Amino acid sequence: MFSENLKIARKRKDYTLEQLANEYNKRFGGGLSKGTLSKYENGKQEPMITVVINLAEILDVSIDFLTNSTLDNTYKLVSDELGLSQKSIEIIKTLNDNNLSDAINCLIEDNNFVDFLQYFYQYKTEFADRKTAEKYFNKFISKIGPYARAIYPVDNVEDYEYLIYNNLQRHFDDLVNRLYFKENKQGD
Repeated sequence: MFSENLKIARKRKDYTLEQLANEYNKRFGGGLSKGTLSKYENGKQEPMITVVINLAEILDVSIDFLTNSTLDNTYKLVSDELGLSQKSIEIIKTLNDNNLSDAINCLIEDNNFVDFLQYFYQYKTEFADRKTAEKYFNKFISKIGPYARAIYPVDNVEDYEYLIYNNLQRHFDDLVNRLYFKENKQGD
């Protein structure tokens, strides 16, 4: 939707409504107020196509992005804004399993998500000290456990815990080995 994309693009460039209006008027000889921009962003008024073209130029986005003609630019903007890789966004786009999507939403919206990410980051970055890394890995597992039940519906609790632990341990070992190999290769 134009209103949302305009706001996203404006914030990405760190413009206030007033700054964007001033820049527009300076470049194109006037005709756009802070109030009009606010109406555009709130969906109360639609701009003329010439205004859209000019805004796209100032905000360094395509006209397609502002008018929502294609989703490719939206994903690029999300990638830039959130720091997600293009591959991560592609994976998220393909999620069609409601249980998995619900589990991911629940995880992200949980108040402990920042702790969860911090534990993950700490064991990722402190791989040289395996015991410290395993301490953070165990905290990481304790945070992800409640959400994994939606992904791995197992009746037997022991099977469930074994499945989760082994799956995460395998990924953890792969990560540590890749990082260790990368670190040693740089030292050569």
